[in-house]
Amino acid sequence: MRCPSCGSDNPDGAALCSVCDQPLTAYSGQLTGEVSETSAERAAHLDTRPAAVKVVAALCALAALLGPFAAALRSLGSREALREDQLNYIGAAFGVVGVALSLAVLLPLGAAMLVVAWGVWSQKSWAWPAAAGIVGLGIVSALVTVRGDVPQGLFRAAVFGVAAWLWMRPEVRDWYGWQARDA
Repeated sequence: MRCPSCGSDNPDGAALCSVCDQPLTAYSGQLTGEVSETSAERAAHLDTRPAAVKVVAALCALAALLGPFAAALRSLGSREALREDQLNYIGAAFGVVGVALSLAVLLPLGAAMLVVAWGVWSQKSWAWPAAAGIVGLGIVSALVTVRGDVPQGLFRAAVFGVAAWLWMRPEVRDWYGWQARDA
C-alpha cells in the first residue's frame, strides 16, 4: 500500500506508514497507540481475581460433595436389605428402584455443581449467574432444614448468606463481564 503523504510502499494491512508514521487510510487516523487511564485501571482491576471467587468456587465444590454426592452415598447405604425370611422382597426391589432414581438425579446434579465451581474459578461468564443460583439454593436449603438442627441450619444459612453478599458485589459482577448497574 502506497502512503498518501510520502509515497513510500508499505505492507498490505498496515495502519500507519513505516517511514513517516502518517495514517494510510481514513480509519487509521483514529489509532493513537495509547490507552486511557480509565481503561488501564479497569484492565488492572480485571487482572486480579476477587476474593469472593475463591470463596464461592470452594463453596460450590463443597456443596456438590456434601450435597448431591453425599446424598447419593446415603441412598446407597440406606436401601432396604432382603431379610432372612425373604418376605420383604417387594420392598427391597422397589427400594433398589428408588436408589437408582435418586442416583440418576443426584450424580448429574453434583457433576453440574462441580462444573460451575470450575467455571467460577476460570472466569467463565455463564458461571456468575449459575453460582448465584447455587448460593441462593444453599440459603433456601439451609433455612428449610433448620428445624431439624437449628444451630447447624443457621450456620449454613449464614455461610451461604455471606457468600451471596460477596458474590453480588459490583467488582465480582464486573470481573465476569456482568455490568453492575449503579443506582
